[in-house]
Amino acid sequence: MYLAWAIMRGLKGQLHRQESPAAHEDVRQRRITGRDFLVRECYTKLWEEDLSKLGTEFTRAEAL
Repeated sequence: MYLAWAIMRGLKGQLHRQESPAAHEDVRQRRITGRDFLVRECYTKLWEEDLSKLGTEFTRAEAL
């Protein structure tokens, strides 16, 4: 759910902007869930590269 929220707010990383634009659009159109995206495009792990710099900073701040 968090990943879908980040994608919907434009916090996706440059890697995914280039490598998986169709999957991002699927999340935005709610054809797939953030979990589906995580499994298909991120191989079940969320890394810094998966989010933009702002997205990573926000995630770190929320984790504190």
